[in-house]
Parts: sequence; C-alpha cells; structure tokens
Amino acid sequence: MSRQQVAKWYRSFQVGREHVENRNMEASGRPSSSRKDINTARVEEIIQRDRRVTVREIASELDLSYGNVQRIVTDELRYSKKEGKHPFLVWVMKLGLIASIYVCPKCSDDMRLCESLSVIDGFEWRCF
Repeated sequence: MSRQQVAKWYRSFQVGREHVENRNMEASGRPSSSRKDINTARVEEIIQRDRRVTVREIASELDLSYGNVQRIVTDELRYSKKEGKHPFLVWVMKLGLIASIYVCPKCSDDMRLCESLSVIDGFEWRCF
C-alpha cells in the first residue's frame, strides 16, 4: 500500500470513519465481478459484430478506458493479432490459394508454415 493511501486512511479515521469496507462497492449494489462479466460480454459482442474493430473504438463505444478494454480483449477473451492470422492462413491453404507445403530449394526437404517473431506477420516457411 502506498504512503499516500495510508495517509488518506489515517485522515479519514481521524475525522470519524469507523468501518474499513469500501463504500463505493456498497453504493452500486452490484459486485465488481458482475460488472466485469457484463463488460466482457459487451466487448465480445462488439468484436463478433466487427472483427476489425480497434481497442480504441470499443473503449469509445462502451465508455471504458483503453486499458480496461485491452485487458478484457487479451486476458479475459484471449484474443491476439497472431491468433487471428493462423486460422486465416489455414483457410487460404485449404482453398488452394497458397500451398500448404513448399519444397526447400537448398535441401529439397518439405517446408511448413511456422510461427516466428522475426517477421512482421508472425509466420515463416521452415524446413523439416
């Protein structure tokens, strides 16, 4: 707990506060986990409606902070940019628009599409 928070509590008890419960939680009548579940559902609904929506657009529409929306998207819903590309690439391969296996020009072994942090789109062809 920060020094400022301790000073704030000290002052509030000096002027007559007697309980340590958070009054904000009692005033809303709803536990924070309920609000979190509602916000998570609302964020997911927006993403399902438009998969290309940005965190900033969601935050603006729902009147939430950018950080809260980003936390919901990455931690609660487990969405990430990288996970969105792999299913698309698999789908394009199934359609035959790109090959699912290439032959390495150096060693003539099969090459497969693998995740890689060293390239922009997150995937590269590697020999096996």
